[in-house]
Amino acid sequence: MKMGTELMAAKATKKLSWPKSLTDQIQLIRQQLATNQQPVDASELAKAFTRADSTRIAEMLNALASRGMACHVSDGKYISA
Repeated sequence: MKMGTELMAAKATKKLSWPKSLTDQIQLIRQQLATNQQPVDASELAKAFTRADSTRIAEMLNALASRGMACHVSDGKYISA
């Protein structure tokens, strides 16, 4: 499956800065989900940022999905709710 267009752009250019606070990290994950046209997984999201941990991002995606802020579509891939 294709990586989202925003993530591809970030990968092709400079990586985005990964925020230090958990609140900012979750906000950024929600923004990335909202701007991507394709479902993405934690490792795809992590590749777009400096110092981002895909395991933590996966936990955040699960938390967002459990609260109806993201949708788990298949094989660890998520989209914005």
